[in-house]
Amino acid sequence: MEKIKADSNNHKVIIGGDFNINVLAKDSKTNTFFNLLKSFGLCTTISAPTRIAAESSTCIDNFVVSNFAHNSSVVQPAISDHHAIVLQTSFQVKNSVKKKFTRSINTNSLRELNFYLSRENWTEIFESPDINIKYNNFMNILTHHFNVACPLREIKISNRKNKNMWVNDRVLELKDRMLEYYNVWKLNRTPVNITTI
Repeated sequence: MEKIKADSNNHKVIIGGDFNINVLAKDSKTNTFFNLLKSFGLCTTISAPTRIAAESSTCIDNFVVSNFAHNSSVVQPAISDHHAIVLQTSFQVKNSVKKKFTRSINTNSLRELNFYLSRENWTEIFESPDINIKYNNFMNILTHHFNVACPLREIKISNRKNKNMWVNDRVLELKDRMLEYYNVWKLNRTPVNITTI
């Protein structure tokens, strides 16, 4: 969390997923989670159930965000025991950014990394009495050789915009029908006879 917050100074932070912490529960686990988020200036956005079972309703899927304008909601996709969560916000995209960095990790670069690591003298790690120093030394050595064997390379990004051409009227119609089947099943909890709908 500290690294995310440091790297995102004055930027929007959005972390989404299944946190497996029911934010609707009033227990110590949930309080600890909220306090941790608050200490980094973050909060959750979803407060409605995202997983509804026969015996329980929990909100374990969420977005964790920094302080910015957004709308979030829960949507039933009818394909999982978890509901989908949606977050909407606006971003200012700067067109001047036309490069990014990537690593080439392949058989040759991994072979080179293994070679460097096999020739490394690990004495300072084994002889150090402090586990934290051992860990830091190990990570420094590994990171150094990783950067040598698999260096960051700058690549150019094209300005072409991706469009969701696959979302057409037929897909939207099928989505509506699937939700209709799901709603019938939710009421009866029995298999749906498709010919009756």
